[in-house]
Amino acid sequence: MGNNQFVGGVLGVNTLGLEAERFPFKCGRLCDKVCHLMHDPRFDKLASLLVSFSTALKKGERALIDAFDIPPEMTIALVRAVRNAGALPFVQLHQGAVSRELAMHAAEAALDISSGVELARMKKMDAYIAVRGGANITEMSDVPPEQMKLVARKMKPVLDWRVKKTRWC
Repeated sequence: MGNNQFVGGVLGVNTLGLEAERFPFKCGRLCDKVCHLMHDPRFDKLASLLVSFSTALKKGERALIDAFDIPPEMTIALVRAVRNAGALPFVQLHQGAVSRELAMHAAEAALDISSGVELARMKKMDAYIAVRGGANITEMSDVPPEQMKLVARKMKPVLDWRVKKTRWC
C-alpha cells in the first residue's frame, strides 16, 4: 500500500510521513478491527503551547476543550497536554452541520436550558481552550438572522463568564 494506510475505517494517504501507531481505537460500526489515527507532532506542540503558555494550566485546575470540526488527533493531543500539566480535561465536541440544525430551529425554552447547563459547567472551569476547524465555512449562512440573534442573546451569559472569569484561548 505504500504511503496509504487504513485509518479509522477509511483509506488515508500519509503524505507527511506521520506515524500511525500512536492513537489506536476500535472502528466499532465498520468493523471490530483495531485501527490507528495518524499522529502529527505539530498537534502536540500546539497543544503544549495552549496549555503551558496561553492558559498556564496548573495542577488540579479544570480546562474545557471546545473542539469545533477538528481532527480527533488534535483533541487527543489537547487532552494529553492538559493531563500532563496535572489539570483535569473536559471536552465538548461540535459539528457544524449539527450546530446549524440546532440554530435553524432553536426554541427560546430550549436555549434557556442549554444556556443554564453551559453556564453551570463554565463556572466550574479555570480555563477554556477552543480550537476551530471547518469543513464548510458557510455552514450557518442560511440560518435566519433572527435565529442567530436569539442564540447569541441566550448564550451571552456563558460567553461573558468565559471571557471575564476564565483564562481562555
